[in-house]
Amino acid sequence: MDLCQVNQLSSLPAKYERPNTTMTEINKTLTLDYMLQHEPFEILPAQYFPDEECDHYPPIFDYGFALTDKQASDYAREQGIIPADVVEPSSGQWSVISWRILCVFNDALGLRIPGQQVELVLPCINTNVVILKIGTNYEVPFPPKKARKLLEMMKEAFKVPPTWYLSQENGGELEAHYHLDRISPKIQRGMEVLSNLRKRKDEVQYK
Repeated sequence: MDLCQVNQLSSLPAKYERPNTTMTEINKTLTLDYMLQHEPFEILPAQYFPDEECDHYPPIFDYGFALTDKQASDYAREQGIIPADVVEPSSGQWSVISWRILCVFNDALGLRIPGQQVELVLPCINTNVVILKIGTNYEVPFPPKKARKLLEMMKEAFKVPPTWYLSQENGGELEAHYHLDRISPKIQRGMEVLSNLRKRKDEVQYK
């Protein structure tokens, strides 16, 4: 699954409009400060995906559904994972609740191999949410059909869109600036596709 499919997960338009973006503008978005100020991203910019041709390796972003404790506990009550009268689960209950929420989705699609399942992770900086992680900007461990099914199930379950957060997998290796010297055809095509996707979302929103 490529960057366009991860962000869009639907058929691509037949023609793309070329976005009017300069290298200076692109590189302004590749600073760590910019990323932290603008996360979570609903649509991850094309320049945030790795590209061997440009020797470009931006930080890892986790893609999935970010939930607050309240959203997670509300869902757990709806599914009968915790009793309806439990207002605030104890710290000891959360590990069981988290595991059972993951099982709802992993079991539904037969995802039983470690590393090829929905995972529960924390963002790199924001500690107010947990993420049911489907993949990263470097890898989606499922075939496109299963990834689409997971997204459909989770959108229906949580009533929120999937988003991108800087990942804890980056560890202490985050750089202040991930500079690009040129745009490869792969990145250019991604920019064109995502530019059209934003326009289509705006058109739907304002109809």
